[in-house]
Amino acid sequence: MEAAKQRSRTTRGLLAGSIMAVCFFTYNTLSLQLKTDTHIDVLLHGGGLAPEQYRIGVIVAAAWITRLTGLAMYRSLSVLLCASLIFASFCLLHLLEQRTFFRRASAAMQWFGSAVFVLLFLYYLQWLNFYGRPETLPSMAILAAMLWLWSLPADRVRSTRSKVLITGTLVLLASLLGFIRADLAISVNAGVWIACLMRRSEGLSLGRGWALGASALSALSAGTIQLYLMRVVYQHTTYGTVRTFMLTFNLTEPREWLAFAVFLLPLAWMVVQIRRLRFTCAGPDLAFLSGAGLFGVLWMSMGKIDEVRIFLPFASALIPLTVEVALRTVTDPVEQAG
Repeated sequence: MEAAKQRSRTTRGLLAGSIMAVCFFTYNTLSLQLKTDTHIDVLLHGGGLAPEQYRIGVIVAAAWITRLTGLAMYRSLSVLLCASLIFASFCLLHLLEQRTFFRRASAAMQWFGSAVFVLLFLYYLQWLNFYGRPETLPSMAILAAMLWLWSLPADRVRSTRSKVLITGTLVLLASLLGFIRADLAISVNAGVWIACLMRRSEGLSLGRGWALGASALSALSAGTIQLYLMRVVYQHTTYGTVRTFMLTFNLTEPREWLAFAVFLLPLAWMVVQIRRLRFTCAGPDLAFLSGAGLFGVLWMSMGKIDEVRIFLPFASALIPLTVEVALRTVTDPVEQAG
């Protein structure tokens, strides 16, 4: 027990130090950019280009904090981004430590898993140095919160009141994503549907019927908000010279492939190992893995594949699963069976 507490304290200390470094970098970068850049003011007044204009949620929230507290815009935005990063990191670490395979692993394997978690988290965060956008970290935090809600033990969600509360919270989170990145919300909830339709919903906090209903309501909410922004609030916004279909460009421009390939190395390795180990994904793992696959198709079709920050929320949400696969890879099969 004492060894587990020491591992947990060490992991959280390393994670906190890493997050502080990223927060300092974020604050410094925003302070340099926003003191001279008027792009955010253009977006706040509805004069930006699509699709960025439709992802106005984080900037509007930062502007609200600025009006309420008197902080400069770059400071308000830094507070939002750093709070999102802190929540996402510790939420995902908690989800790793609650996984059954992790808790049953030996102390050495738990240390190994914790180290892999911190390294993977830093591996993905370093891409923010080149590809960061205001919506990236809040999207990561919301997806982490969704994963936590879907991963709650079913025995804690027996009452109708608990199910309604979780469903309402999931819809609320999806609605928030509707102002930030509705495609993320639609993809992850489509993944929940896939898990339910494949009869692999075990592990989800809600039963199959409730899960289908909650995910449908969540996707509908996010999609409706996005359409409202596109057709009503910013109906005159255009894409300008921005391409709306990028698949041909992505497939015919080899220079775009390098960042894409390097960024996805851990996820590609995980998928290969899942097949090799014949590891059956179910519940939240299958839902988020399926959602990531659907979102990857959207990314390749509608976005530039070298802008890897687009996939960062899903990549980070899959870190706990990646760590478990790594543990299973190096654990003796007899120990796994036990």
